[in-house]
Amino acid sequence: MTDKSGTTELFPRRVEGKTATALEEIEVIVSELIYALNNMKCAIKFLSSPDNEDEANIVTNALYRDSIVRFISCFNGKNKLSSEEFCASLDDASEYFQYILDLRNSWVAHAHGASQQAEAVVYIDDSGNIIGTGCILFKLCGKDKDEMAQFHAFISFALKYAANIKTELEQKFDAEIKNKTREQLLSMKNSSFRALEPEEVALSRNQYRNKTPPHQWQTRK
Repeated sequence: MTDKSGTTELFPRRVEGKTATALEEIEVIVSELIYALNNMKCAIKFLSSPDNEDEANIVTNALYRDSIVRFISCFNGKNKLSSEEFCASLDDASEYFQYILDLRNSWVAHAHGASQQAEAVVYIDDSGNIIGTGCILFKLCGKDKDEMAQFHAFISFALKYAANIKTELEQKFDAEIKNKTREQLLSMKNSSFRALEPEEVALSRNQYRNKTPPHQWQTRK
């Protein structure tokens, strides 16, 4: 890798420590929230002027469900955003956050919730004669434009909240790096990103890092 002048080779080194880890996680979180936000922009656009209503419902449903997964994944884990602190920064946010979390748990990620139901029935007439049998299916297939716009706004608030945290961590990270000696910098391992193998998809980021062999960049002497 070269700098903007095209003359000096740059070797990204992997930085370890609490601040580095927190910065890495917030980088992933911000990218997920941006993706979720763009999903909802597309969903609202499809609902506003659908060329084909059935296709629009399928696409918006998929975008909405994906956004819910991405949004909830950003909260309440190690180095994740705190839903309690985020909701405290907005009026009446806790109930809506819980609603989105419930949708994620019962509708999107699992099929055990009331949003997806099937009931085996027998059809009879007034005299009790069997007319037929069957199964009634109920599935929540998505939301209207107003509710999607509400979720879009909620994601936008979360993105601003996460971006502020990221800015603070970037400043702290830069200050820590500037305090390191040349020897400390040169002793750092090369960054080691590469394409995942199929059996590595289930690894955590730490597991992947520890398993990953050094990248094929040359070591700078």
